[in-house]
Amino acid sequence: MTKYDDRLHRLDEQFCSLLKQRKVLTSKQMNEPPEELMADWAEEFGLHGEYVKSLFNLIQMEDHFRPRVEPRRFRKYVSVMQSVEMGKYFYSLTFIRQYENASVVQLHVNWDGTKDRQGEGPEYPYFRLSVGEGYDCREEGGSGTTGQATQEFIVSPALPDDLSGIEFQFSTEGTPFLKQTENIEFTIRAQ
Repeated sequence: MTKYDDRLHRLDEQFCSLLKQRKVLTSKQMNEPPEELMADWAEEFGLHGEYVKSLFNLIQMEDHFRPRVEPRRFRKYVSVMQSVEMGKYFYSLTFIRQYENASVVQLHVNWDGTKDRQGEGPEYPYFRLSVGEGYDCREEGGSGTTGQATQEFIVSPALPDDLSGIEFQFSTEGTPFLKQTENIEFTIRAQ
């Protein structure tokens, strides 16, 4: 490993300070500069355009670098049985898996699969989940096929067994890699 050049210390510290300021201003929402602006900066500062775009893309992915909470010791299922229909999609939460240290939430997405293109993967929105202050929600993967998809989230600490009043807020805003034309937001309230 090469020795760190101490002349960079102050610059690197300022860089970290600017990252923190940017995080505070954006309130954790995705806020990538327009491509034209990134291209202008790349030219102005003598950087490759793709390098600048990659840097801003990486900045949006801070959530992916948080320590992972792995659910431990399954306790029970808690029924939710709530749904929302918006446009061509039907979204549902049927149950929450409760563990000692976390909860696992599965969002089910259904649509008319007869209109899916043959031989191509299904097109469905990719969501972020929020359940309020004090809870960390991490997207943990998903799968899909013609007419249906599931997206899984790990919520920590564990949600209460009595979910009354808990609101599961889903939004496509701030999802990395996907350039969606409109933000989709909806809330499923536990009864």
